[in-house]
Amino acid sequence: MQIGVSTLVGLEPIPFPDLVRWCAAHEIYALEVNVGPGYPKIGGASYGGHLDLEAIVRDGPGIV
Repeated sequence: MQIGVSTLVGLEPIPFPDLVRWCAAHEIYALEVNVGPGYPKIGGASYGGHLDLEAIVRDGPGIV
């Protein structure tokens, strides 16, 4: 059986790299990454959710 999570539904809003490490440590390998203005700003970010969509569209995905 495989288990995945939605990154901002029912989980504490922590920075994305920390969340990925936590999931890997608990053998959770499928993530639905939540982004957009309907989600909280995390760790002083200027955008809602776990990814800066405007920067990704402008600059490409980059590496975390």
